[in-house]
Amino acid sequence: RKDVSIKNLEQHILQMLSESHISILAIEKIASIDSKENIVCINAFSKKYDIPFVTYKADLLQDGFESSELKLKPAGIDDICEKCAVLGSNNGKLILSKTTQPGISIAMAKRDWKCKF
Repeated sequence: RKDVSIKNLEQHILQMLSESHISILAIEKIASIDSKENIVCINAFSKKYDIPFVTYKADLLQDGFESSELKLKPAGIDDICEKCAVLGSNNGKLILSKTTQPGISIAMAKRDWKCKF
């Protein structure tokens, strides 16, 4: 949300990473719905940690995903943060389902990749 402080967002993200044993250096990008592209705390976090912030249009988030009972009424789309995490990882695997604090929702996905020699 627009009224979330940079400090609160940063603390929540770093806590989720720590609990998941994931380094901040492993984060490839931050992803959200396009209506959030001008949220100050997200952009400030992105800039501070030099992590690209990408957004997706609502119609893209409606296609190709299983629905849940949870609705985000402003956009009319189920589980926006989880869908954005999966899209941001090039349709990888969801490794952290949505976690919330007031005004903050976070999910994490990892890119499916292999190294061949």
